[in-house]
Amino acid sequence: MQIEEIKDQICDVCHKMWQLGWVAANDGNVSVRLEDGTFLATPTGMSKSFITPDKLLRIDAKGNVLEGAEGLRPSSEIKMHLRCYEKRADVNAVVHAHPPAATGFAVAHRRRCRTQSSRISTTTMLCCWKTTVR
Repeated sequence: MQIEEIKDQICDVCHKMWQLGWVAANDGNVSVRLEDGTFLATPTGMSKSFITPDKLLRIDAKGNVLEGAEGLRPSSEIKMHLRCYEKRADVNAVVHAHPPAATGFAVAHRRRCRTQSSRISTTTMLCCWKTTVR
């Protein structure tokens, strides 16, 4: 799959997350592992409704920006994404969102882990929410 197609798909996921109310304001982030071992990631401080392919960042396994528009940087949460990739070779995309149902479980002091997998061409997206309230 070409990188431009992957960028378009990331933007589509971001827009759907926003439309579904899974993120508000600048919440959440998305990243994808590329075949060369680098990653595409959404920038911090930007609504997912405004994400376009030119706003995505290409980063290395340590979170250093390799390509991206001036002034854009990855979220501090990119470390969580990179840890997922490090620990799970079968994970090729990470989506961090705040779905209302998961938030409801957290507020109700209940634990629930729901895993949903869907196929985006040859890239596998894994979305896992786990709420733990102390």
